[in-house]
Amino acid sequence: MRLMLSLHAASALRGVSLRGVSLRGATTRRATTRRVEFFDTTLRDGEQGARRTFTPRSKASIAARLEREVGVDVIDAGMIGTQTSPHDLEGVRRIVRATDRARLNVLAYGARREIDAAARALRGAEDRGRLSLFLRPDDLRGADAAAQTRDVRRAVARAADLFPETQQAATWIFRGDESR
Repeated sequence: MRLMLSLHAASALRGVSLRGVSLRGATTRRATTRRVEFFDTTLRDGEQGARRTFTPRSKASIAARLEREVGVDVIDAGMIGTQTSPHDLEGVRRIVRATDRARLNVLAYGARREIDAAARALRGAEDRGRLSLFLRPDDLRGADAAAQTRDVRRAVARAADLFPETQQAATWIFRGDESR
């Protein structure tokens, strides 16, 4: 289970630690413990507001506080790819240097060059790196479902070679005939 913290939620949690939070539930005859992972999107989604940007220095500072003071498990460091600005790339690099425990997630498109750019951005945090893979229609070859499936498998295999954790957004499934 994951809880997504927004910019407002993260700022409201000043002084609150999330370390060691767990849920106890009886899913069988005996109680089981499930870990709740806190996945913070402040540094990526927080910049999507009108006229709001973070400097690389402020991203590193926020990431360090999210890790140290709030205890988040995963920090979404941003979107990385061949079109990423030097400003955004430097922000991710500073986040790598400012943190040492939290897993660092980056979002990238499914082309091999995009996946490789995301891996380079997380250099120094390879053991904590995590990729959210998103395939655009441009990354897929035509409307042939078999070819698209091969493209997705190829992209996921490349990501799995470079990152300890990879997730693939299934948006490509809905491309094509909407009537089904």
